[in-house]
Amino acid sequence: MKIASILKTLYAVTASAAISGFSSSCSLIKEDRSGCPCTVKLDLTDCTDKAETVHIWYYGNDGVINFHGTVNKEDFDTGTEINVKKGTAGFMVWGNISEKTAITEENGGTVRLVNSCDKGTDSLYSSVFVIEADGETVSSEVRLRSESVEVHIRLEGMSSFIPGISVSGTNGSMSIDRNPDSGNVQSSGNVQSIYPEGTVSGNTVKLVFRMFRTDNPDRIKLHVPSSGTYEIGKEIIAQGYDMNADCLPPIFMNIDTGNGNINIDPGDWEDNGNVEIEF
Repeated sequence: MKIASILKTLYAVTASAAISGFSSSCSLIKEDRSGCPCTVKLDLTDCTDKAETVHIWYYGNDGVINFHGTVNKEDFDTGTEINVKKGTAGFMVWGNISEKTAITEENGGTVRLVNSCDKGTDSLYSSVFVIEADGETVSSEVRLRSESVEVHIRLEGMSSFIPGISVSGTNGSMSIDRNPDSGNVQSSGNVQSIYPEGTVSGNTVKLVFRMFRTDNPDRIKLHVPSSGTYEIGKEIIAQGYDMNADCLPPIFMNIDTGNGNINIDPGDWEDNGNVEIEF
């Protein structure tokens, strides 16, 4: 008997937190199952403490996206099942995409996220992996890594917040490589400025914001009206901060606006000493 063609459209089964595609012939006894889909079971346990919602994309060898669906936190314990075409199946998972984020599925399978760290309100996570879907069922654990880092800056010598303080040279979008074999999360060339809000404590203004990890941290600068421009990106890298690490610890930095000194606190870095840079 000729095998019925597999449905091309996958769909989400919300009640069971499963994303599935079915072929009618695959349920028949003694039917040839070589053309039937493989069920990929994704374990989302690691996502529980990191994300409220995850977006999942599945794409094939040609890099073309076959499906995009979401799973909410209350369903992480049960995991997700996705029926895929047998062979190499690529997956990309993004956690905590904010409502302000624009999601674009570009030609060739690239998924681009814009404004995911808008005003520091979003902590973006991702996971990119490949599964060889050769049997009837395959299992894999989704392990998320943070795509943004929290930055704390103390502007010493300032008794009030000055409007117009900005951070330039940060990435304004993120994209994923279309090649499922690469497994890379790549920062795009789109650059944006961040205007962090500040709180005042005595003669110190405290700034807190989030920014994407970036392959070009040396271009990141802090602009303080009436004080100057500080090349904070170069100093962050000079202290050995690894933007490619799976876990990005917070960055703490003190800037004396009176004499232009930057004092970087490495936090969880191996070097526990502070380094002062004269400008």
